Amino acid sequence: MMPPEMPQDAASLISGLLTFNPTERLGSRGARELRDHPFFAGVSWDGLMRREVTPPWHPVVHDELDVGNFDAEFTSEPVVDSVCTHQSMVLNSTFTDFTFNPSISECNKV
Repeated sequence: MMPPEMPQDAASLISGLLTFNPTERLGSRGARELRDHPFFAGVSWDGLMRREVTPPWHPVVHDELDVGNFDAEFTSEPVVDSVCTHQSMVLNSTFTDFTFNPSISECNKV
């Protein structure tokens, strides 16, 4: 459920991107599907590709540890380290340098 104050175009974009079935997900039929979404109606895609579009906002970053652009709700949470067992490290090393990335249609064959 989207917040009621969220613009309809934004809610539609987010819902489309979060569609569970990958073949029905917004963009699954190509980048043009995303470009043509009403949320991006004011975007000059050609200007963007030519790097002629001025960003609407420039974040101020003082150094690599500056978190001033993130809400305190997230930066005040305690840091919890993930525990990595030896067994999971062994399993992951099996796939070192493995770069196969199946297309959606190949995933659905399984």
